[in-house]
Amino acid sequence: MERRNQARVLVAAALADVEAELAQPSQDLCPTQLGTCRDTLRGYLAELDAGAHSPLAAAVLRAERAWRNA
Repeated sequence: MERRNQARVLVAAALADVEAELAQPSQDLCPTQLGTCRDTLRGYLAELDAGAHSPLAAAVLRAERAWRNA
């Protein structure tokens, strides 16, 4: 349960940052991509809140982590 709470805190923080960037752009980022990111993060939060952390979500998170560390 602690890992789920930690994941929720991190996803919520990322979502807040994306929403802040959309509301008041400070970097040269594509609004369409930010919107997609926002929707994805909202989906992650919904799954975490519902306790429906599916194998697909885990696979996506692993892929994102690998991409970030490449």
